[in-house]
Amino acid sequence: MTCILVVEDESEIREMLVEVLRGEGFQIVEAASADAAVELLDLASLRLVVTDINLPGRRDGIDLALAARRAHPGIPVVFMSGKPTKLAQAQRLSDPAVFLQKPFSFSTLVGAVGRLSDVT
Repeated sequence: MTCILVVEDESEIREMLVEVLRGEGFQIVEAASADAAVELLDLASLRLVVTDINLPGRRDGIDLALAARRAHPGIPVVFMSGKPTKLAQAQRLSDPAVFLQKPFSFSTLVGAVGRLSDVT
């Protein structure tokens, strides 16, 4: 089973993302900030990161993705943001990555996660 780290500071959005992805059969660990999420990167079963870019704390979603790639080289990342400039900043990371501008449909998210989970 693919383990996904979902990071979103808005609790209602995070809960919906987690519910949808669990409904698709994925194992989920979740965090409300990149700072908290970094503590979860040592999970050996972690295969994919879904993160908002704008997060509270010292780190943002881009920083989290870089830390995730150090812990798990080549781990796929789905970036989410309502700000196109933030998505453009995230594109400096190498593939595998997907960039979703909010708002997006759950089917778009599930499709992106499905494609990227096939990469791992």
